[in-house]
Amino acid sequence: LTLEELKTGAWNAELVVLSGCETALGESAHGEGMVGFARAFLRGGARGVVASLWQVSDESTADLMHAFYASILDGNPPREALRNAKMQWITSREGRGQPYYWAPFIYIGE
Repeated sequence: LTLEELKTGAWNAELVVLSGCETALGESAHGEGMVGFARAFLRGGARGVVASLWQVSDESTADLMHAFYASILDGNPPREALRNAKMQWITSREGRGQPYYWAPFIYIGE
């Protein structure tokens, strides 16, 4: 699957979650701005993307994503669900509330 295929696909997805490392990053393309997976999914029809800005810890990502999906199941929109998951991580992790663990994930979209 290439970036070009992603951009031209008919994803019609409410949300795409890219929980790997640095999935929100891209390359600077002359006249196009940043081009990467997140933007390709949005151009291909996804209404929102959750992606990461830097290398992530497997353990903290699993915990954060679990809280994120639980919040989605509670009826929260993705942007709010991600915020809720981050707040839960910050308040429930003694000594591990540092941004390294929870801040790399961002929501891009509507």
